[in-house]
Amino acid sequence: MINTFRVTNDSLDAFAAGSSDAVGRKLLRSIQLSKHLLLFRELITQVDDNDARLKAGLDLFLKADNKNRDAALTVIGYPHTGAWLMRCLRTHDDPQWTDLAHLNNVAVAAAIRAGLDFAIPVPVRDGKVHLPTMGAADVNPHSQNVTASGKDGRYWIDSVELPTDPRQDGPGWHAVHALGPVLLDDQDPYRPIAKLGFAQRLSPADAAKWRETFDAAMAVMADRVWIDEVNELIMSIVPLRRTETGHGISETSRDALGSFSMTLPTTADSFAATLIHEAQHNKLSALLTALPLLDEAPVQRYYSPWRGDPRPPYGLLHGCYAFMAVTDFWGSRRTVSEVAAFEYLRGVRQVRTGLRTLIDIPNLTAAGKDFVSAMLEKAETWDTTGISDEVVAIVDDAIDEHWITWCLANRLVTPEDVTTLKTAWLNGSAPGPLPPARVTGPAPVVLTENPRLRLASLRLASVEQFETLRDKAHQAEYPGLTPGNTALVERDYRTAWNSFAAEASENATATWIGLALAGYRTGQSPLWAERPELVRALCEQLDDPAPDAVADWLSGR
Repeated sequence: MINTFRVTNDSLDAFAAGSSDAVGRKLLRSIQLSKHLLLFRELITQVDDNDARLKAGLDLFLKADNKNRDAALTVIGYPHTGAWLMRCLRTHDDPQWTDLAHLNNVAVAAAIRAGLDFAIPVPVRDGKVHLPTMGAADVNPHSQNVTASGKDGRYWIDSVELPTDPRQDGPGWHAVHALGPVLLDDQDPYRPIAKLGFAQRLSPADAAKWRETFDAAMAVMADRVWIDEVNELIMSIVPLRRTETGHGISETSRDALGSFSMTLPTTADSFAATLIHEAQHNKLSALLTALPLLDEAPVQRYYSPWRGDPRPPYGLLHGCYAFMAVTDFWGSRRTVSEVAAFEYLRGVRQVRTGLRTLIDIPNLTAAGKDFVSAMLEKAETWDTTGISDEVVAIVDDAIDEHWITWCLANRLVTPEDVTTLKTAWLNGSAPGPLPPARVTGPAPVVLTENPRLRLASLRLASVEQFETLRDKAHQAEYPGLTPGNTALVERDYRTAWNSFAAEASENATATWIGLALAGYRTGQSPLWAERPELVRALCEQLDDPAPDAVADWLSGR
């Protein structure tokens, strides 16, 4: 491996394998803290010495730093403190006063941790004063700022006295919840904006459910490194409200490394997989700060086996890196259930596909080429023997369906291409050379759930339950429980083809996805998998054609 920026060879090898060692984790923490300190230094140049309120906050923070360095660094290194710093600095010459004044809240949190006496003004936001890493106090919502003070180990925010242990709730005080060493932060105003809305302040019962599931997740982690990475690299988790369909969502922001946002998973396994997944994103983002793996050459976009949109090299690298460790986790659980075996085999196929694309991307630096080569070498060692034929078949369908869906969504067929093909069809001529596959530009990411995959997972977990739903046609609970989807899940591909072909004239994307998969599985034209977007585009311009005939003609059959 190429060794730069003081990353030891052992640590770099561990990172490339999706793991880490103690030295490497310490380096990543140091990188992130150094970044926050540099941002903080830049921000304080914006503090106006004539604004006594902000000057008091800066002075208090420096006093806390002098008395107890660890206390100050805990607050300044907090992920959401980093997000606050980035928000202020992105506004350049005109940050909002409330944002700048959060400096005082940071200072108060550090001062309480350091045991200082103080009295300074702090800003009010929506009737609360937020102290990073600690919690929030209820104050007069009509006030712009109130006084925070401390004396002889007792602390007040306006008239609210903090409990002796600020990690506990008290009258007017809402402590940050905790999951062992990780904070469950549902309050900090600088939580990174998520695609889903934030969860409301968690009730004691909800917080207890999070702790219970978190503890269970940590218990199923077979590799001690996974536990160490969560404990040492993840400082906070931001709870999100559930999606309407109940499927899980998680995301990491580069502005708040050491944290991520997520919905509460329903099982220990899914929570463990999410913890490992987001820890990987945090690791790689910090590592990229010290070790450039990609250059800034013009960016092409590529197929990612996990996403619905074309991804730039940075995104594809992150996807491969995150799912490499997740695949290792499911591999440790593959004998526990068929669902775990499915997740493992699917991960193996996805990561290998992504890495085989990534290894040839020209944006990789020399260090990046070595890093990705080591990732691929690790991925090729995964053992996929002993997995049931049922699981293999479901994974095959899931992988091919994702590719077909991606092609239909992201490949462009120009009007000129369609006109040329339509003319040849109407003239009874051969199609000639097919137009090249063209990927569209960046597409918006839409949070969707694959209904067929949900049904397949249900059938894998319990055939009896699946058949009960199928026979009763519970489409209110499972909207994807259509005849075509049911036939695909049961791998009755001929019935599925007939069902989707009858609906093809309606031109619904979901129908064309099912039609292409069923056509490919029944041995029809290979273009159903290779160029489904071309088959669909031409069918749209013809007068009620037979889709299989169009696919056969395009492939020269």
